[in-house]
Amino acid sequence: MNFLVNYNEDIYKLWKNCRGNLKLTSPDIQKDIVKAVATVTTQVILNDLGDDLFAILIDKSRDISVKEQLVVVIRYVNNEGKVIGRFLGVVHVSNISALTLKSGIIDCIRYLLAQGLAFHCNVESISSKNKGNFLELMNFLVNHNENIYKVCKNCRGNLKLTSPDIQKDIVKDAATITTQVILDDLGDDLFAILIDVSRDISVKEQMIMVIHYVNNEGKVIERFLSVIHVSNTSALTLK
Repeated sequence: MNFLVNYNEDIYKLWKNCRGNLKLTSPDIQKDIVKAVATVTTQVILNDLGDDLFAILIDKSRDISVKEQLVVVIRYVNNEGKVIGRFLGVVHVSNISALTLKSGIIDCIRYLLAQGLAFHCNVESISSKNKGNFLELMNFLVNHNENIYKVCKNCRGNLKLTSPDIQKDIVKDAATITTQVILDDLGDDLFAILIDVSRDISVKEQMIMVIHYVNNEGKVIERFLSVIHVSNTSALTLK
């Protein structure tokens, strides 16, 4: 501003004659002007986008005051066929909500897997007194963690990441990682596959697979690999 005042006679006269509190240079006025510019800029971006498809890119970081913040960028293809990326804003948040919720869910699933506990029960409705181990454990965690409580309270019902399909996806990922750890421990050494058969509660035949080997420390190791549903338990089918 001082630079502009020194090089513009009209602004210099106004600046020299106006009262100190009318110079429109306070931090609050600067913020209001920046907000107005941001609003106009966002509208220009939306006008360029029109009704076309777009993607929202979100990343997290911390500012100099160690406050969590989300950086929001919109990405789309304009009328000229060019891929456009436009910064929309920085949003301060109390915590990284999705990460907080996801961490809590993964911890609950890890606990149930480690203890060998079933996830579901027959009735998991809101009115049920026992919704199964997973949902009951999640409710316990929500009631004892303020950050997760706020996330669950404010997010939409279909964004709580607690559906059976999502649970299965996380369990599959955990199984893949666990199997890789077992294979890394086995290396190129000899091993044996132990197979047994049983029926689950729905009377479906299933095959249980266990790997048996000696590790680098000379210890005999047995690790459960998987349960595979089979049409029958004849020797040919199991083979």
